Amino acid sequence: MQQEEAKVAIVTGASRGAGRGIALALGKKGMTVYVTGRSIKTGSVLGWDGSVLPGTVYETAEQINQAGGIGSQ
Repeated sequence: MQQEEAKVAIVTGASRGAGRGIALALGKKGMTVYVTGRSIKTGSVLGWDGSVLPGTVYETAEQINQAGGIGSQ
């Protein structure tokens, strides 16, 4: 029995890094991707050195839409 390919995914930590990369790759395959993360406002999360970390879940969702998937946060 063959397993059907998933059409919907949930990716946590999708504001940046590996989570963002995974979400974008799934979006490029045309999937619906629900993204979650701590960053919802630009400049709201700081790195260990006090620098502002880039990326938000809204930006990732928009990039998924531009890649041909359906991004939602």
